Amino acid sequence: MIDVLTASQLVEQAKEELRNTFGSADIPVTIPPELVLETRRVADGEGYGFLRPLYFPLGETRLDLPTPSGWKKLNPWFFKQMTGNRPNISSDVAKIGAYWTLFDESERPEFAGDEKFGLILTSGREMDNIKVPSYLKYLSMTARNGVSMKEQANFVFPELAKPLRLVDHIAQGLVVIRRPKAAEFNYAGNLRYEHLGRDSTFEGFDDVFGGDSCFVGGSYVGGGLGSIYYRWTDDHDGELVFRPLIVFLSQPQSLVTW
Repeated sequence: MIDVLTASQLVEQAKEELRNTFGSADIPVTIPPELVLETRRVADGEGYGFLRPLYFPLGETRLDLPTPSGWKKLNPWFFKQMTGNRPNISSDVAKIGAYWTLFDESERPEFAGDEKFGLILTSGREMDNIKVPSYLKYLSMTARNGVSMKEQANFVFPELAKPLRLVDHIAQGLVVIRRPKAAEFNYAGNLRYEHLGRDSTFEGFDDVFGGDSCFVGGSYVGGGLGSIYYRWTDDHDGELVFRPLIVFLSQPQSLVTW
C-alpha cells in the first residue's frame, strides 16, 4: 500500500514544490477536497497506484517571459498558434489551474504497474470499442499505444471512472477524466516528472486543434518537454500513447507565469 498524505500534508508539499521552483512563498494552494484523498485511496486499493495528487496553480505559460532555472518551455510554434488575425487556437490552451488532480506518474514506454488499466484496454479491444488495424496487430492487448483519442474519451476514461467510483461525481460536474493539456504536461514534467520528456514516443494532449485534431508531444526526438505537434483524434498510431488526468473542481487563484 502507498501512504496517502493528509490534506494539510498535500498542501505543504505543493507549497514547497512551488517555493523551490518559483522562489515565492506567496503562491496560494487550496486545500484539496476530501474527494481527492478518497479517490487516491480507492485508486491504490483498486490497482491504480500510479495516480498521484498534483496541484496545478492558476498559471499561464508565455513565450516572452523567463522560466525557472532548468525549465523547458514549449516550442515557439505552440505560442504562434494563438497569434495573428485568425489564430488557430484559443489562448486558453496556455492556461492551467487552479485545481487538484490525480496525475498518472507512469514512465513510458513500459507504464510499469499498469496491469489493471491494461485490463480496460484489453476489454476495449475484445469488444471492438478500441479498433486494432492490421498494421497494429503486433501490439499487446494491454498496450497504451494505438488507442485513438476518440476511443480514449468515449470508452477508456468512462471505464476508468467505474473502479475509481467517480461516475456520479463526473455526472455532477465535480470531476473530469481526460488527457493532460500540453501546458499541464509541460508544467508537471518541469516541476516533478522529468521522465515525461525522455522517451521517443509521443503522448496525446487534450487541446483540440483544427477541429478534429489534438496536440501531441513529449518525445525527446522533437524536444522532450518542449515538443509539440498534432494528430487526428481518430488516428491509431503505434508511436502515440496517453495517460489519464483526473481533475477535481477548480477554484480561482492568483496567476503563476512561466
